[in-house]
Amino acid sequence: MNSPGTSLRANMAFGIAENGETPLVVKATRHGRSLTFTRVAPSEIAGSFSAACLLQRESFTRWLTAP
Repeated sequence: MNSPGTSLRANMAFGIAENGETPLVVKATRHGRSLTFTRVAPSEIAGSFSAACLLQRESFTRWLTAP
């Protein structure tokens, strides 16, 4: 049985980047087709969607074959 995939459409998301000893956190808020970016405190990301970036040498990919 095939069913259409659902897409996650969040109105708010956080981006995180390493900035020395404290992370740099930016909140993106969508209003219709426009986005607003605001720098926020790291404590505001609890329980929210977030995205982060890793350098290639800091990450790995493992390919799995499912039955």
